[in-house]
Amino acid sequence: MAPFLYENSQFYRRRFDRLGLLPTDLRNVDDLIAKWPVVDKIEMAEDAAADPPYGTYTTMNDALWAERGWMMFSSSGTTGAPRVFRYSHIDRELWAWANARALHAMGFHNGDTVFMITGYGPHVWAWGVQYALAKMGLPTLPGGGMDAKARANIVIRYRPTILLCTPSYALHLGRTIEALGVDPRTTSVRMLFVAGEPGMSIAATRERIQELWNARLVEFYGCTEASPHVGGFSCAYSQPSDGPVTTHLLEDVQVWETVDPQSRRPQRTGERGLTVCTNLNSESSPQLRFLVGDYTIFDHGRCQCGRTHVRAVGSFTGRADDLINPCLSGCHTQTLRPTRC
Repeated sequence: MAPFLYENSQFYRRRFDRLGLLPTDLRNVDDLIAKWPVVDKIEMAEDAAADPPYGTYTTMNDALWAERGWMMFSSSGTTGAPRVFRYSHIDRELWAWANARALHAMGFHNGDTVFMITGYGPHVWAWGVQYALAKMGLPTLPGGGMDAKARANIVIRYRPTILLCTPSYALHLGRTIEALGVDPRTTSVRMLFVAGEPGMSIAATRERIQELWNARLVEFYGCTEASPHVGGFSCAYSQPSDGPVTTHLLEDVQVWETVDPQSRRPQRTGERGLTVCTNLNSESSPQLRFLVGDYTIFDHGRCQCGRTHVRAVGSFTGRADDLINPCLSGCHTQTLRPTRC
């Protein structure tokens, strides 16, 4: 991937030259960690400001965009110039398959109907899920552009088994259903698929939502920059009765690390640090050691589900650059978003 970035991204070519490195100097993960400093959002924002509107940190130029461009996404939580990412239809296909794998691991299966409560803005989560559900052959109910009462009536009347929304909206919708005289626990909903806000990592929030609906809470983890797919996902054993929640990470298509918040040096397994991602199969936005910036602890032990990919213990407990942003579900509330999808 390093030679591809050197040839197709001015941002990365300048960085290689500034560090006195050749792409061939990064032969393996050990070389990458030892020789390549993490890339942070400030560095990207400065690049976007210097070369608007897209910056030079991706490999999607205007000619490629015209030939096989798919969709543009914008990263939230950034001050200064916005960072946008143009993805290709090749990325869309990779995105859909990786997300479908994660959804299957989370417990999505034939017979489910997914109620998509999202505004479908320029955010990666819902779009990736929509294409993954198409790969899986699962039906969806579109839920954008409605108020809570209309959405509550869809749940009651059309009986979806899975809701896709933010954690705060799951609470809001449950209370709306109660106001209509229906107990959310008696509805068809068996799973609440959340993202965009802290959910799994906050015990009180997780338990409150699950008790309200009598349904299991699951979530994705990832970022706009190092896509094109989910980075982390819940499994059937992500909520053990005798320990903290965990989140699996897709190590076959992404390299995940944690670094010290101050020095940005690699943390040992079991030490709390900030997440760093190198994605291995993106055409438009491959990234070398991008600082996603969420606090977590990694565990490389085998999960009860049988998977051996690294897990984030306690899920993700806060982002180093927390900001207040609008809720993605369209409810127009202001929510703290220390995680991102």
